[in-house]
Amino acid sequence: METLLVMGDGHPGSVVGLTPPGWWQSKNFKFHDTQVKLWKEFDDILNQIHRDWPSPTTLICVGDMVHGKEHKQGGVETITGDVEEQAEIGIAIFEHIGIKNIYMVYGTPYHTDVQGQKMEKSIATHFDAVAGNRIFPVINGIRFDIRHHVPTSTLPESRPRIIATQWSRARDWFMEGVQPLPDILIRGHAHYYSEARGTSGNGEWFAFTCPGLQGLGSSFGERRCDGVIHFGMVVLAFNGDTPICKPYIRRPQIIE
Repeated sequence: METLLVMGDGHPGSVVGLTPPGWWQSKNFKFHDTQVKLWKEFDDILNQIHRDWPSPTTLICVGDMVHGKEHKQGGVETITGDVEEQAEIGIAIFEHIGIKNIYMVYGTPYHTDVQGQKMEKSIATHFDAVAGNRIFPVINGIRFDIRHHVPTSTLPESRPRIIATQWSRARDWFMEGVQPLPDILIRGHAHYYSEARGTSGNGEWFAFTCPGLQGLGSSFGERRCDGVIHFGMVVLAFNGDTPICKPYIRRPQIIE
């Protein structure tokens, strides 16, 4: 059995982003405890995955592995406004995961692009990852469609419909002869897990949005966000032709 790990939306550089110990802020910093708790939850999930499955051999990252300069907020909720350093934090996260075979897509331009430059490219280059805005790799004979952005909803009943619609649109583009038909479609951006399954003339298909790795407590989240989000990662396991999907979800952390 071969296993894949799917993760993303860590937003390193954010005060509530996924932050390795070397970048934790001082103990009197408002979000210090949140940073420590988030990293512990992340590490606990990794350890649980290694207990439950053969060690994953492939990592799929759905983007937003830098947080950006936060120019709309004046950068007040970043631990560093240096996006190159944020990319170094992202590299440290990948190194902690320890998987060398990496596929990744670039995140939301507001977070990841500076003057037209994709800052996540340095992460991809460091690991010689297969990377792009949208990629269609074949892994274990399974065709993937991976992209960061997906429409979102605060309504739980709408979330499976949205991700199913993503696959339906991918099928339409396939029928136009523009792109391949995916067996598994993966999206990020939403910071929650939702899935949909179905069949087509080519067999079964499966689609999901990946949970995020950013915590709660930012001004944007408190003022703008409404629906429940998830903190975690997803394992895809291949045993013959049938993929098994297992989300590992924890409650996102918020300061007390």
